[in-house]
Amino acid sequence: MAFWFYLAALRQLPASVAGAFLPMIPIFGMAAAYVIGERLTERQLAGAALVVLATGLLAVSQARDST
Repeated sequence: MAFWFYLAALRQLPASVAGAFLPMIPIFGMAAAYVIGERLTERQLAGAALVVLATGLLAVSQARDST
């Protein structure tokens, strides 16, 4: 599902902006695993938080640069 969102974003955004969200694909996988009952370790949750934070900071940085 995350890759489908990425491809949809490529239709609307420049590749440089959409590409920044590519690391989010494993996060969607972890979320799906959690939904079906898998237990996630603290290290996995910390890694996911780091990826989400870095992706958010990159998106904000690119938004500032484009304006």
